[in-house]
Amino acid sequence: MLSIETISQRLADAKGKRERLISTLNRHISALEKKEREFEKTYKLKPELCSEESLRGNDNAFWDFFSIKSKKSDILSVNKRIQEAEERIQALQAELRSAEAQQAFMENQIPDVIKDFFVRWKEDSISFFSNRYEQYQDFVQELRTKELTARKEAVRTVPAYSQYAERVDRMSDYDLHNVFPRKPMEDFLKSLNLDYRSISEAKSSFAGPIVSAMCKYNDPEQRRVFLERTMDREMRSKMLDLAQRIGEKVGRITDAAGLHVQNGEIAGVIYGENGSATIQTIGAGGYNIQRFHFRTLVHELEQYQAQEQDEQSEQEEDGDEMEM
Repeated sequence: MLSIETISQRLADAKGKRERLISTLNRHISALEKKEREFEKTYKLKPELCSEESLRGNDNAFWDFFSIKSKKSDILSVNKRIQEAEERIQALQAELRSAEAQQAFMENQIPDVIKDFFVRWKEDSISFFSNRYEQYQDFVQELRTKELTARKEAVRTVPAYSQYAERVDRMSDYDLHNVFPRKPMEDFLKSLNLDYRSISEAKSSFAGPIVSAMCKYNDPEQRRVFLERTMDREMRSKMLDLAQRIGEKVGRITDAAGLHVQNGEIAGVIYGENGSATIQTIGAGGYNIQRFHFRTLVHELEQYQAQEQDEQSEQEEDGDEMEM
């Protein structure tokens, strides 16, 4: 879900658009009323009783009537756009109410230990993607160097480019990209996975969707803001998902003192109005090539204890069998 600030801004923009459309509608209505008065005064006819067919042969009246008809069409069009703006406003108001309810829930119902866990995850994710962006720039430059080196090698070794061979070291990047015929060069690059398609796939695989989106921002501050907002939305989504799953097990949370964060993972026991549950985090990644990701398991405490007892019984049975 978008932030409250973003939704509020979009709502303000939608309301501003509606006001501009209403102003346009009023201008069209005033213009229509003026045209109808002038038509009635000039031709002694009421426009609403006329038709294009009845006015054929009187060019002036015909085109003045057509102008009135066009203005009515303009009014219908603006009214439709106002209705669309109203629907947009209503949708944004509902979205804003939902976002505010989620915000209130996060502030009042989610324990600080869970908030702190996700804030740390967000900070680590921002750090990861910032570093990954810099690594991507180096990776792209490395690919460019490899491609140009391969192009020079093709000019030196492929018979079709013998006319270029003596001056290959003096050829510019533009020249290397525009040797003829093209197909031998394309085949040579493809054999090294350095053709356009292979390079595009390698860049996409290295960057992933978030770094790829970051590359659209040339301004570092805009890029930072994009990453901050993206990670904030993801953090909120994950936090609300966990809170919802906890709520399904224990109801409204009453005590989270048994939860703790250790080695970047959240675990422990949490209590609610309808019972208690264990929380366990299974993490992976966290290296420079893979962002830390995790699964958080929520089990009702009685169910979890029963599961542990079953596992312990199985281990004891296995031990008995081995002794026999």
